[in-house]
Amino acid sequence: MLRLLALSLVLVGTSATAQVYRCKLPSGQMSYSNQPCADQNAGGLVSERRSQEDLMQERERADEAQFRKEMRRAMQEPQAAPTQQRRVGSSEPAVNQWACRKAKDNYQTTAGGTFRNALEKAKTLQEEEQRVNKACGTNQNEYANPQAVADRDRQEKEARRAAREQQKPRPTIITHCDPGFCYDDTGGVYHKSGPDLMTGPNGKTCHRTGTFWNCM
Repeated sequence: MLRLLALSLVLVGTSATAQVYRCKLPSGQMSYSNQPCADQNAGGLVSERRSQEDLMQERERADEAQFRKEMRRAMQEPQAAPTQQRRVGSSEPAVNQWACRKAKDNYQTTAGGTFRNALEKAKTLQEEEQRVNKACGTNQNEYANPQAVADRDRQEKEARRAAREQQKPRPTIITHCDPGFCYDDTGGVYHKSGPDLMTGPNGKTCHRTGTFWNCM
């Protein structure tokens, strides 16, 4: 029981720190542990795949650090152009141009990502849109209703699919034949070169399969 408890504590600690070391033993086998390899040349740290939430938190911490850096730079350089601007005649708080630009960049990056479905994309972009509004003092509401956006996206995809189907050429129908030629319902003439072969109006060879002719 004590050994199981100790193993559980190691696994919990490994998960919390997200640090796993893969080391090659003298026997040639690979070992995984939360401790660094005894020989640096025998292996190293393996980075675990982080969740979307972890990535978002990391990005927010990086943005906050960069924001503080920009503010310190602005205070140290009083002669430089201010990084904050306040709307003339408005009591709204000042807009940090760097934070606004960063929020817009994050929005564009997220919009170009991959999502499981349209609703997930709309909900994610709704959050990014709110961050842009907060950073830039704007009031965008394109994704205020994620479900409506997802429904509209689905309808647009269905409309494009239907348009592609309409553009596909419909199969022609052979209406009648004589000893040397066959004729379709569009006026096309086919030259018979055998019981199961003939040349279509476009010069392609047509093969008969059962009661159908394939001229593709």
